[in-house]
Amino acid sequence: MSMHSLEVSELDRPLYVSQLVAANVRAEAARRLLTQGDLARALGVTQGAISMKWTGRRAWKLDDLGPLSELFDIPLSQFFISDMNKDARTMSSVSSVHRLGLEPRTL
Repeated sequence: MSMHSLEVSELDRPLYVSQLVAANVRAEAARRLLTQGDLARALGVTQGAISMKWTGRRAWKLDDLGPLSELFDIPLSQFFISDMNKDARTMSSVSSVHRLGLEPRTL
C-alpha cells in the first residue's frame, strides 16, 4: 500500500497552532456573546479583518491576543490550550468538588 493511497480522517489530522488559537477565540467570544463587530471595535480593526481570522483564512497575530485576553479576562496562555486539556482540568475540578463533599445536595 503506497503512502498516497492512505487517507487521513479529520480526527487524525494535526491541529495547527493557528487553528487552535482561532477556535479558542471563537469559543471565548461565544461564551461572552461577543460578535465579530465587538472584537473589531476592541482591536481597532474592521469587522472584515476579524472575519478573515475568525474563519481561518488569516491567522491571529500575537499582538491581537493581548487585547483579546484582557477583553475575555483570561490568561494569554488560554488561547494555546486544546479542548482536551480544558476538559481534563474541568474534570479534575469536578472530582475535587465531589471528593471534598462540596457538591450541591440533590432532592
